[in-house]
Amino acid sequence: MGLRSINSLKKEISIFFQISKSKLNSFYFTKELNFKYEKIIYFLILKNIFETLHFFNSGSLWN
Repeated sequence: MGLRSINSLKKEISIFFQISKSKLNSFYFTKELNFKYEKIIYFLILKNIFETLHFFNSGSLWN
């Protein structure tokens, strides 16, 4: 996954949190939209876990 798509994910997530803070929250959201952003957040969490595991596995910590 390239840097551009990661940046677009970050942008979508920031938009998600802006919308969720607004008063339109209960009016605007549907189950599909919530599910879409849930998947993005889970993806970023998993990506972070795998990058951390790769860091430890590469031995960078010990050099």
